[in-house]
Amino acid sequence: MKRLQQTLCTKTDSFSYTVVGEGTPIYHVDSSGYLSERGKEIGKFCLGDNQWNLRIDGVIVDSGPENGMFYLPEFEMRALTALINKA
Repeated sequence: MKRLQQTLCTKTDSFSYTVVGEGTPIYHVDSSGYLSERGKEIGKFCLGDNQWNLRIDGVIVDSGPENGMFYLPEFEMRALTALINKA
């Protein structure tokens, strides 16, 4: 199972995700929630009625906990770890 390391860029308020043991980030989530994989935009983290959702190609592929509005970084980490281990 691959594990990800999450890095916050305080200048752009964005997160990068790198597979532990590798040097180049695989995923990047910008301050607007847009998700890129190796530089190509593939989806977006969006706030639904009361929880965060990950949409890829307009389809919700994962959802965070209900009333988890302040848990976006934790949800990103869980969702992206699941995504990289599906591939």
